[in-house]
Amino acid sequence: IMTMSNIIDLLLNADLEQIERPSKEVEIKRLSNVFGEKFTVLCKALTYDKYSEIQENCIEITSKEPTFDLQKLQIELVFNGVFNAQDGTRFFSNKELHKKFKVPHGKEFIKKLLLSGEISALADTITELTGFKGDLIEEVKN
Repeated sequence: IMTMSNIIDLLLNADLEQIERPSKEVEIKRLSNVFGEKFTVLCKALTYDKYSEIQENCIEITSKEPTFDLQKLQIELVFNGVFNAQDGTRFFSNKELHKKFKVPHGKEFIKKLLLSGEISALADTITELTGFKGDLIEEVKN
């Protein structure tokens, strides 16, 4: 069992690159079939601040009860959490692709390129990487 001072020493001596956000390369099978080669993107966990900001932007308070816009949440997660697997840039921010697909911005590009189920699957992957599913912590048994 680690003591608090051991844990603090670990953090003080850590290579910060080791603590980078989790990521996962995923294939969008329909697009792989369309283009005849693997179509992959890199999904990355979002920071606490970015995830909170996205959630806040998806709550609308218009009537008595606030409403939550799930489609908007999914688009925001995909826009902010999907990167080009080759160069690490945000995939849906590519201005050349916006021009080619005749869309004003990345969020419209997402809707034009991907099916609803693909958007949902990518959003789920980003949510999982961000730490909202799975066995992330475990009770310590003495």
